[in-house]
Amino acid sequence: MAERLIRWFVFSVLVALLPFVWNWISLVTQEKAATLETMFCRGELFLVSCALCAAALGELIGTGRKFAEFKLLVGFGCLSVLMLNSLWFSQVSFQVLSATKYDTMFVTEGSLMAFMFTVLVACGALLLVEAER
Repeated sequence: MAERLIRWFVFSVLVALLPFVWNWISLVTQEKAATLETMFCRGELFLVSCALCAAALGELIGTGRKFAEFKLLVGFGCLSVLMLNSLWFSQVSFQVLSATKYDTMFVTEGSLMAFMFTVLVACGALLLVEAER
């Protein structure tokens, strides 16, 4: 069980975050401020969260009845976060494209919190799938 969780974390979560590492390298190379706000203010982390939730939901769907109540709760968490992240990214991207002023720190903090919750519910989904095997 731990092996699958570690494999998922390394090859899904960490690999999905590589574009942010590249952004950080680019900012530092250009001698610009590489703050959390400059890294995450455009909402791209919402898309990473969507992909991770969708993958976890895909793993969860179609499994057996064992732990059904927990699977429903975790599945609802994945679906809720997926929908919220999709809608929030849509709103932020519209504001970025239309050059409308928005609270970049709120988007930064919100996307980081959503990402942490995503990792939590996705881990829960994978643990439930593995526990059933």
